[in-house]
Amino acid sequence: VAEFFDIPVIASINCFSSETWPRLAGRIQNVGADALELNVFANPAHPARGTADNEGAMAAKVHGAAIARRCQ
Repeated sequence: VAEFFDIPVIASINCFSSETWPRLAGRIQNVGADALELNVFANPAHPARGTADNEGAMAAKVHGAAIARRCQ
């Protein structure tokens, strides 16, 4: 992808599960994006999850995507 443009190509993903993030990050790397933006959202009003739970879930998704990128 990047070879067709004179500017950096930044891909943006938003996934629901921790399993999807690494797979999509790897696919985006394979098509040649210069950078990857990870959009993370956790419902802060969820009655069963506290702030630490939300932060842990977000960190796990970002970590999984980073590992997938390094392993490609």
